[in-house]
Amino acid sequence: MAFSVELQPAMNFSKWVLVLGIVFVAAGIALFIFAYLYHQKNTVPEENRRQKPTGRQARNIRQESLDKLTVLRRKVKNNEISVRDAYQQLSEILRDFSGNVSGWIVEQMTLEELKYFKLTKVASLIQEYYEPEFAEKTQADALKSIDRTRKVIRSWR
Repeated sequence: MAFSVELQPAMNFSKWVLVLGIVFVAAGIALFIFAYLYHQKNTVPEENRRQKPTGRQARNIRQESLDKLTVLRRKVKNNEISVRDAYQQLSEILRDFSGNVSGWIVEQMTLEELKYFKLTKVASLIQEYYEPEFAEKTQADALKSIDRTRKVIRSWR
């Protein structure tokens, strides 16, 4: 007995179905990568965060900072402190206050990081402090800077 065996053709798909499948897989992979990178960019490491204070704690922190500014203003007015030291203390007071109230660790942030985290008022004051804080001689007016800092601390929400 003789048998003849003929192979049946494989299921034939159009080439556009194959191309469409590849495009969908590539789009899915690209979307996954984009979502991962976007999440990484917009995720703040936990070491840059601390617990935000309650309303009463925030008021106490604000008052402590305003009291420190009052003491600093008196020292500057009485020439008990150099302009450079005044700006260094001013920076410390502002960074400490904004860090404690906002929940960010502002004390270690650069100017660019402050801007990135939308702390624009703090960033502009810190930028103002840079020159007199690090220069040996400056023409900066510490009393005006103290008043601007006081205004930012009072208006903080």
